Amino acid sequence: MFSVTSKVMTKLRIKEFILRFKADTNLMSNKDSTIIFRSFCNKSALSNEEKKKCIERLKKFKFSQNQDSVNLQNAAVLIPLCSVNGEDSLLYTLRRQDLKVHKGQVSFPGGKQDSKDLSLEITALRETEEELGISQSSVEVWGHGNSIIGREFNILPVLGHVGEIDIETLKPNPSEVEFAFTVPLNHFYDLKNCRYTQYRNGVGYILPVYINAKCKIWGITALITHLVLNALSPKQYTHKLHFIKPVIS
Repeated sequence: MFSVTSKVMTKLRIKEFILRFKADTNLMSNKDSTIIFRSFCNKSALSNEEKKKCIERLKKFKFSQNQDSVNLQNAAVLIPLCSVNGEDSLLYTLRRQDLKVHKGQVSFPGGKQDSKDLSLEITALRETEEELGISQSSVEVWGHGNSIIGREFNILPVLGHVGEIDIETLKPNPSEVEFAFTVPLNHFYDLKNCRYTQYRNGVGYILPVYINAKCKIWGITALITHLVLNALSPKQYTHKLHFIKPVIS
């Protein structure tokens, strides 16, 4: 299980982070944005070309490397696209309340890379199987974005489709996961469910927050959600992060 809070953002180059989010609507070319998002509740509903375009858009979000990042451990999370009763959704987990680290936090399945993992994509798939019982062979991996630098890890977001999910029959690992839940993509397209929080650490930074689901989604998990939604359905997802420059007295 891998989950990080907003505190990891102190390791990012905050100024660039802010500028990239202020310009996130410009990161996709007009040609890219003309692709109309269709339902992917069937894994084959999107063509390979459309999946490729989605990953290309995801990779346009980049975070600056720094000298410390080369010494951090590598980790990966899977962003599990799924279908729930025919509705396109994202799958999340809530960490157990009695864990020593990041207890009770919403996260995507994932963790640090083991020496036996041949790639970070394998890491994300292995951790997903360990946490949620979803076999690695059942995940259709679309690709990955760029690593996000945290305090302890370089986190690679891996995008994949896990098919139809029945949350009642899913069997999360009880030693790590309190429960799993899904959120329909349409939930994120409704702006009344989208918020953001501005932090004053250093020069300040901003992170998205999503409300009115089973659990509030915040921190790095919300950031990755924001990036994926911008890449997956840029026309339907219109939530923007507006950084307010602090007033210096």
